[in-house]
Amino acid sequence: MKIRAIIIIFALLAFLTASIGGYYYYYSIKKSADQELSNDADAGIEEIANRLGLYLADLQKNAAALAGIKELRNALESDRPDTRRDANAVLDHFQHALEVDICYLIDRSGTTIASSNRETPESYIGKNFAFRPYFNLAMGGTPGIYPALGVFTGKRGVFYSHPVYVKGQAVPAGIVVIKASIDAVEKVMDKKFDGALIMADPKGVIFSSTRGDWLYHVLWKIPPDALSGIVSSRQFGKNPPAWTGMERLDEHHAVDPAGRRYVVHHALIRNLPGWELIYLRDMEMVSSRVPGMKFRHVGFVILIGCALIGFISVILYRNASNEIRKRRVIEEELQGINHRLHALINASPLPITIIDLDGKCLLWNPAAEQVFGWTAQEVLGKPLPIIPDDRREEFRKFQKMNFEGRAYKATETQRLRRDGALIDIALSTAPLRNAEGVITEAMGIFEDLTDRKKAEEERLKGHILESIGILAGGLAHDFNNLLTIIIGNIAVAKMTLRPGDKAYGRLDDAENVCGIAAELSQRLITFATGGDPVRKIAPFPGLLRDAVNIALKVSNIHVEFNLPDELSLVAIDEGQIKQVFVNLVINAREAMPHGGTLTIQGENLHVSSHDSFPMREGDYVKISIRDTGAGIPAESLSKIFDPYYSTKDTYSQKGLGLGLAVCYSIIRKHDGLITAESQVGKGTTFSIYLTAVRNG
Repeated sequence: MKIRAIIIIFALLAFLTASIGGYYYYYSIKKSADQELSNDADAGIEEIANRLGLYLADLQKNAAALAGIKELRNALESDRPDTRRDANAVLDHFQHALEVDICYLIDRSGTTIASSNRETPESYIGKNFAFRPYFNLAMGGTPGIYPALGVFTGKRGVFYSHPVYVKGQAVPAGIVVIKASIDAVEKVMDKKFDGALIMADPKGVIFSSTRGDWLYHVLWKIPPDALSGIVSSRQFGKNPPAWTGMERLDEHHAVDPAGRRYVVHHALIRNLPGWELIYLRDMEMVSSRVPGMKFRHVGFVILIGCALIGFISVILYRNASNEIRKRRVIEEELQGINHRLHALINASPLPITIIDLDGKCLLWNPAAEQVFGWTAQEVLGKPLPIIPDDRREEFRKFQKMNFEGRAYKATETQRLRRDGALIDIALSTAPLRNAEGVITEAMGIFEDLTDRKKAEEERLKGHILESIGILAGGLAHDFNNLLTIIIGNIAVAKMTLRPGDKAYGRLDDAENVCGIAAELSQRLITFATGGDPVRKIAPFPGLLRDAVNIALKVSNIHVEFNLPDELSLVAIDEGQIKQVFVNLVINAREAMPHGGTLTIQGENLHVSSHDSFPMREGDYVKISIRDTGAGIPAESLSKIFDPYYSTKDTYSQKGLGLGLAVCYSIIRKHDGLITAESQVGKGTTFSIYLTAVRNG
């Protein structure tokens, strides 16, 4: 009996051991499966949210392009039948080309004056949308993306608004709107889910959902005053949205009125601030996907088997548990490293790319989008578009070195922007290896050297001109002394002759030439010393208008002033600064011998320590003088402030001569900066930066 009892007790213990071991094994599998499903759900809605963001961004760009078309500006400036007809034709073209619902133009009062649906019973012509948030947002100068229910059509759609500016006005003259169907958005969301997928606004109003009965409901209960705000915008109809009955249990779990529980997943929608995708994952449906484990007892033999299984299960569970813990720790560490690397790459101010063995782009960070102009969607999976034709052999050489295991740092070269401009960069690369140590990819980090080189050139130019100025000042001083003696002798000689004598006339000519030489000497002294400015606080507009009147007394050049009333005051030597403006306007006149437009613009500017300007941090006034002349070739642009450098091939009369060197010297003495930008065939812009004085 004792032996039998012991055997039974051991059998029961074995069974109990097997059951406990089986339970823990089942529990670990179930927990792992739950975590995997949760990760898949997070990744799934994140992908959908990114696709929605890209789709919204594309149509926003189309709205911006539509806002820049002159026919729409003309319609806002004049209500003539021909301007309205042209605007309607443009809206019709965009509506058909983009395959959207409606394109329409609204004036600053909120009234629709042109629309692609003008011939339909639901025409927007004459309808006022001033109450719509997308109208007020765009009239404030900010483009908007506004998912809403159509007020007159009763159809859901996404409204893309963009301000339309008329030349010479800082406030929008109206806005243009593209209404796109919700079908494209719902097509992106068309995927099988264990629960409900919801697109909701910042207040929780459901705009799109895989559950059609929840449309225009609020997902979570909100206060009555928030409901009245929703109704006033008429974004989702005239009636207050009903509540779905969903209640939160905690941050990641919720329950519906029937007691059914859900896991809550969120993903923010890019380019639609505050809007998010919410995935309510049905816990019962998820549980049905995790296989259950059942144990049955069939007689005494099974009990013995359970003892063996229990013993083996405990051993295996302990080993598996240890292995799982180790792997989990490693996975968590790797996941943390990946997240940190991803955040570092996205936050990096330097463009970063990764290419594979075939040269196709695998990574293109936000800084690369900003510096080079191409979006990640346009570049990923394709050869890098930034390689200039004359640098392709160099690129192949660098690529070969990388995949042979060699890296290089801060190599100066050039790369191409989307607008076709070449930029100087410092390129550092390194090979990337997989888990087996095989090189499969190469990373490139780019540093834009454009601003740094401009600053270095500006500092070098200042040193060179300072050295030349010292030499020129000494020569001019000695030259002035010689001229004084010559002019004195000429005057004495003229006193011994009669005005009618032939020699008297020649001495008179010589005296005039000496006067011109004296003026040249004075300009050299001004270039050398800057004239030691005597500063006083003064505004710009009067000086600019006087300079234009002096330089363009008789001219067929049209002048446009854009000088805001809030332009800051400056402490300047009015005579010297006026000389600078006169020289620049004369240069512009010579650049446009057959007429053109001269634009003079002013603005307030703050320079921080992070900017590349070779100036101290602080507030400045920037004056830009832009002509529409022939322009200056790139090879000449960097030399125009050099003394006696001439661009006679560009300017029709005297060239730039010493005038710009004097301008540079005067502005430098005022602790300011003068720069030039030019495009051949389009014109030249000179920009002057002078320290601002606080008003009052």
